[in-house]
Amino acid sequence: MNRLEKFRYIRSVRRRYKLAIILSFLILFSGIIVADSSMNNLMNRKSGLGMICITPYGDNHYYVKFLNEDIYINVKYIKEDIKRLKDWLSQVL
Repeated sequence: MNRLEKFRYIRSVRRRYKLAIILSFLILFSGIIVADSSMNNLMNRKSGLGMICITPYGDNHYYVKFLNEDIYINVKYIKEDIKRLKDWLSQVL
C-alpha cells in the first residue's frame, strides 16, 4: 500500500466514523423526542413536547419550562433593543 492509498483509506475511515456518530446522535434525539411526545400525550392529553415549553405570560414576560424547571424571562428590554436596532438600521439604510 503506497502513501496515497494509505491516506485515502484513512480519510474514508474518518468519514465513516463521523457519519456513524452523527447517525447515532440523530437516532438518540429522535427517540427522546418521540418518547417525550408520546408520554406527554398519554399523561397530559396534550400533543407536543413536554421537556421544553415556551409560553407567553403577560405582555412582557415569557414562561420557559425546561425539564420541570420554571424560568420567567422579561423581554421588555429585548424588545426595546430590537426597536433601537430597527431605528438605527432604518437611518443607516
